[in-house]
Amino acid sequence: MIRIFRITFEDINPKLEFVARTLGYSSWGAFFKVTLPLARNGLVSGIIITWTNALGEFGTALMLAGAIRMKTETLPAAIFLNLSSGNLDKALAAAAILIIISVVCLFIFECFGKDKRF
Repeated sequence: MIRIFRITFEDINPKLEFVARTLGYSSWGAFFKVTLPLARNGLVSGIIITWTNALGEFGTALMLAGAIRMKTETLPAAIFLNLSSGNLDKALAAAAILIIISVVCLFIFECFGKDKRF
């Protein structure tokens, strides 16, 4: 995520922030009014990429924390545990929750990712 953020901020022309400061904005004002809106798509992309990587770390979580029900259980681990014990209905419910979370995040990404320049 840090690498994506760094590349995003490096691609922004520093002259734009300088012009904003010459026109009367403070350092923070120029950052919030100029730099941050220009970096919005890169920031949202970095957050979503990091979140999906964290969501997919099933093997690492299983190896480090184990899969103890209601203690160290994540949604992918819950799907695995329920499928391995034959509880298909609980596995499908956990998978549905995971799909709903993913669809909501995709919808949010699509709403904020649209180019809204005037």
